[in-house]
Amino acid sequence: MIVALDGILQSISANSIVVKIGPISLEVHMPVSAIVSLGSPGDAVSIRTYLHYREDAIALYGFTSSEQLFLFRKLLTVTGVGPKVALGLLSGLSADKLAAAIINDDVEALTQISGVGKKTAARLVVELKTTLEKEWQGETSAVFVREDTEVVSALLSLGYSLKEAKQAASLISGDGLGTEEKLRLALRNLSKT
Repeated sequence: MIVALDGILQSISANSIVVKIGPISLEVHMPVSAIVSLGSPGDAVSIRTYLHYREDAIALYGFTSSEQLFLFRKLLTVTGVGPKVALGLLSGLSADKLAAAIINDDVEALTQISGVGKKTAARLVVELKTTLEKEWQGETSAVFVREDTEVVSALLSLGYSLKEAKQAASLISGDGLGTEEKLRLALRNLSKT
């Protein structure tokens, strides 16, 4: 099993890279977010890998963090989710945001990713929520209050980090407020920092 690669980045395409290791060059499929963080051809790279094989193909998938690799493996256990969809999910959302969407039943965030419909998104939540609540070590390990899910999701879509979004949502007081008013208050809290 190939578990990691250290080599020279030879070339980059839309969803894969080629890593040169001595006289051998290997194609590695990666999430777009991971590819962007690698640098330019000629740079040294170190990536974690997952070797996926079927009867008709063998493919190598690469990740820049152990969290991405962990999620990729978990995604592959979901009925109907193959490497292409799993890679799409990790390209569309960071590992923390993807874990947060699954843990917090945010089917809408999952369906925003190309190739993921409502049935697949619901299946991801049903099959992975409990596992991620127990095993996820990223920023989502402390699950926020259910009512604040929409506010946090909106803040994430605006580019705030999960930590910032959860903190801003936790400072909101007022049970009778609607989502828009809560979001307005959260943004006001964020602008003060």
